[in-house]
Amino acid sequence: MQAIAERGFAPDHAAFLLRLEHQRRATHETAEVAKAHLGAFAQRMRRAMDALNQGQLGSARAYLEIGQRDYQAALNCLPR
Repeated sequence: MQAIAERGFAPDHAAFLLRLEHQRRATHETAEVAKAHLGAFAQRMRRAMDALNQGQLGSARAYLEIGQRDYQAALNCLPR
């Protein structure tokens, strides 16, 4: 915060800029976590499809159930 103030910003502007930077980083990190969960979801759906094509209904169901949790985890990362 001192470095921002040294650049000529008033203390309240410095605090505002610092909050904006923290919010930007948090948003980026949230998006990265959601993307990771969605990537896992997509992989599970591909595996479920492969299992269905091979007639392995039990495995397909297991992949779908795990994928459902990945999808829900991604959804929970994002604001409403």
